[in-house]
Amino acid sequence: MNQQILLQKIAHRGAERIAVRGPNEGWFNQSIRRIAGATWSATLKTWHVPYTKEAFHMAQSVFPEADLITQDGKLVATNAGFQKETSPESQSLPDQKVGVPEKTILPSGTKEKDLSEKNVVIRAEKKQIFVQMPMDPKDIGFLKKLKYAYWNAKKQCWIVPLYGKNLENIKIWFGNRIKDLHLEQAIKEQVITRTEGKRPPGIMNPDNEAAWEAAKDLLILKGYSPSTRRTYLSELHRFFSDLKLEKAVDFPRERVAKYLVWCSEKLGLKENTIHSRMNALKFYYEQVLGKEKMFFEIPRPKKPKQLPKVISEEKILKTILSVKNLKHRTLLLFSYSCGFRVAEAVDVCIKNIDEDRFQVFIAGGKGKKDRVVPLAQSILPFLKTYKEVYKPRKWLFENQKKNGPYSARSAQDVFKKIAKVLELPDTMSFHSLRHSYATHMLENGIDISIIQKLLGHNDIRTTLRYTHVSNRHMSQIENPLDALFRKKGKKE
Repeated sequence: MNQQILLQKIAHRGAERIAVRGPNEGWFNQSIRRIAGATWSATLKTWHVPYTKEAFHMAQSVFPEADLITQDGKLVATNAGFQKETSPESQSLPDQKVGVPEKTILPSGTKEKDLSEKNVVIRAEKKQIFVQMPMDPKDIGFLKKLKYAYWNAKKQCWIVPLYGKNLENIKIWFGNRIKDLHLEQAIKEQVITRTEGKRPPGIMNPDNEAAWEAAKDLLILKGYSPSTRRTYLSELHRFFSDLKLEKAVDFPRERVAKYLVWCSEKLGLKENTIHSRMNALKFYYEQVLGKEKMFFEIPRPKKPKQLPKVISEEKILKTILSVKNLKHRTLLLFSYSCGFRVAEAVDVCIKNIDEDRFQVFIAGGKGKKDRVVPLAQSILPFLKTYKEVYKPRKWLFENQKKNGPYSARSAQDVFKKIAKVLELPDTMSFHSLRHSYATHMLENGIDISIIQKLLGHNDIRTTLRYTHVSNRHMSQIENPLDALFRKKGKKE
């Protein structure tokens, strides 16, 4: 894509100006603001700068690749031509080749004598390609055709995004004129780091990048939930980035298995994360590529059987009622009383609350399943007060602009605040309200099959986890040590 930048003399509001026409993109808008007096014209739909030598010099420095055109739109080759057509009397603009910066700053470790007239230095890092070269119109024309390529006046080099076939095309174009190619170290730095949970963007093979886009489209066509789409695409992006410039399409089952071993041993990924990555890879190879079901032969790591984190009834009632913010207090009480997942809690619409029948309809829960849960009579006074104060329109809990639901992240933050008050472990989250809801119902004698339906579980085994944390039967069991002391007391 040729992102042409044009300089042209114009008359605007009775004054002579220099129009700077370019792509409506962040890098261009940010660069032009460095020119003193740069102004955007909504009428002309272009940027313009003062018609002075200083502004013209600065425009040349910021956009050395710019083409110069006359007032009637004819292209001229040099700034002298621009001077002749646009300033016949008052201005003396420089006679200088287009695209020739005053100074070329070399990369660290490169001496000036090493960069002769036909030498090119290329660096690749952080998904960007930096090209330092003698300014040649043909080279400039080639780089301008690369999507999002631009001239950086501060670094005195061209910057091109490191994706697709950009690097390959640049290497082919400059060929034996390349003096230094700083690429190996950049690729080595793409090895995954888990510092503070962040990872650098990886170099991706163009075929893998196209496969990622294909997976994105197929996930939408198959109707996967937004949460599942985000997880699969994130895991696939990590997989393709890990491969760097290798193609994933030809990987045999053994190679995929070794990759998963590497994820476990070298990266230290947990079992649940490995499962998510395996699911994403399974989707890629079997759904996107249409290959045989190779993942039946790859063993999955055993997931740890973690018990639900439960909050006592006393703590929930005492602490939530003490929350001063009405919206936060109602959100927490309502979520606990219905056993909501956090996404379900913030997505409840007012029309789905039936106060006459004491029911709440949950539309499109996990697995795209609808279900109905009982509405606690004790929550009605809180809902009435909340509605009178906040006046929600569509969703019960809306964002500040009232044009969408309250965000799940904000709901999690609300829970974290009360978790500090309760001095709960960091492992507890908003979901602990749902665990507590199920456990307390079990302790109050509600049948496990009813709890399964209220929670929306497909498998009863998922619901049976709550029997391991319930005090219903445990309180009836006498500890052997207590029995020993009791017997000893009788004898004495």
